[in-house]
Amino acid sequence: MNKDEIYWDYIKLGVVILSILSPFLYMVIAQELLPSLTSYWRTPAQPLFVITNASVSYFLFNVKGWRASSVLLLLLTAFSIDYFPITHNVLAVFFFLCNLYPMLTIKRGRNYIFPYLGISVFGVFGILWYEIAAILVVSFYHGSILLTKIKIERERSSKIGNQD
Repeated sequence: MNKDEIYWDYIKLGVVILSILSPFLYMVIAQELLPSLTSYWRTPAQPLFVITNASVSYFLFNVKGWRASSVLLLLLTAFSIDYFPITHNVLAVFFFLCNLYPMLTIKRGRNYIFPYLGISVFGVFGILWYEIAAILVVSFYHGSILLTKIKIERERSSKIGNQD
């Protein structure tokens, strides 16, 4: 693995961390608890909302099995809740449902399928808490894969360095 690939893995890890923190940052920036993450579009947190979703979408696009989720995330961000409420909500539902497919079909995702399905319990507390829980599960899924990849590449490069 070359240095550019390692560099991009760390940028991806930064995007994962951003996706974990962003729902809570929205609340801090807006200084209020709103009914859904999309509601933060109407607050000063809007730039962070767009940057986070666009960054996540960009990196998911090239992850095996996650292309549909990537496109849906970008589309639901583009179709504002203010002007396209039905389109936005339909895209959001499909985004969260579409995340199930790679977790079911990719071996590494199977450890996350039950937590992802279990988060539906958070829906009784409101859509915001469901969305946050879903984002956390998906983020931890991608973060764990990235950290494993980085660890393996470090071990490989260490072995190669020791052979010289």
